[in-house]
Amino acid sequence: MYKTKQAESFIGIMIGVFLISIVILGISNLLNYSGEIIRDYEDNTKINILRNNTNNIITNIDTSYVAENEVFYIRNDRVTDTYVALTGSLFEADRYINEFNQNVDPDTYEGPVYSRQLWVEREDTST
Repeated sequence: MYKTKQAESFIGIMIGVFLISIVILGISNLLNYSGEIIRDYEDNTKINILRNNTNNIITNIDTSYVAENEVFYIRNDRVTDTYVALTGSLFEADRYINEFNQNVDPDTYEGPVYSRQLWVEREDTST
């Protein structure tokens, strides 16, 4: 068998290219995975912020007229800059909000839309 320096160099180059491509593939998979983790973290953070905002709003509005286990929705009255609890099927459109806690129409709003549906559970305070 006759060996030449050109064949050995070519095989060395091919092995080098193969190893570099494996390293690049590993790095791209790692970056893709970290991107997914970042997106999941951001989504979970947005949902937690909206949940905390909703809890703060509920503690500061009057829900005494809402019957126990009755579904109600929250609307931000921009004129008076207050939040109002609304009940009934007429206000079901108020269940959809954007990431800034503003009521939106899910059919026309471009961006992420979140849904919130609330109800009241009363504690038994009698002893």
